[in-house]
Amino acid sequence: MASGVPVRLTRAESRQRTREALVSAAMGVFARSGYAGASVDAIAARAGFTVGALYANFGTKEELFLGAFERHCADELTALRELTASTDTVAELLEAVTSRFADLDEAHREWWQLGVELWLFAQRNPHAADPVAMVHALWSGFMMYRLTNPAAVGADAFARAVQWLLAGDTARTNHAGKDDDS
Repeated sequence: MASGVPVRLTRAESRQRTREALVSAAMGVFARSGYAGASVDAIAARAGFTVGALYANFGTKEELFLGAFERHCADELTALRELTASTDTVAELLEAVTSRFADLDEAHREWWQLGVELWLFAQRNPHAADPVAMVHALWSGFMMYRLTNPAAVGADAFARAVQWLLAGDTARTNHAGKDDDS
């Protein structure tokens, strides 16, 4: 193949890229506006697609929201795995994870906003409160508690919680077809 010639994507690859762009855009819009305040128009526009393309890839706004949640969990578990691999002791792991979550730059602020919105969504929609939502709520609550009251959560308990999350299969739930009301 000659240099500079664009590679033509397969239909499946193109669809996957579209879905990834929509999920990335949705994460930002949901974090900023909340589930109720987020519009599919805003999400589609932010991703650079039409609302029709959004609905061709996600049957409902809820399905897209749950897709954003799965990405959120997968991204955070990847980050935790990387931190775990780069530390040798429980104390180093505790310091690395605490530093990661205590840094409130714009990306982390969005992460926390999305996390809270996801937890609220699961509370308001019992059909969505599956193990993924429960793990997220547990982790977010545990992490916030650790950051606000470090003495209450010892290093060993914290390390066990991180190891439990890393060993779990938290981001593999398929939410397609769960919205029977629409």
